[in-house]
Amino acid sequence: MAKNTTNSELFQTLEQIARDHFHEVTTLRTQNSDDLDFHDISVWEIRDALAAAYELGQSSCQHIKTEN
Repeated sequence: MAKNTTNSELFQTLEQIARDHFHEVTTLRTQNSDDLDFHDISVWEIRDALAAAYELGQSSCQHIKTEN
């Protein structure tokens, strides 16, 4: 993500990572329903989602470095 990423862009990116790695999660917005807001998620799914977010951040840093 670029240096001047908006909160909306960040939210959309995080939501996409969640959908990619936690297939039962359709949104990160609060839905005021236990069935929709709480999920059983395995540690390997969490690990993979965190790794994806980390790698995205790393690639953003590399992109910024090459621009300067």
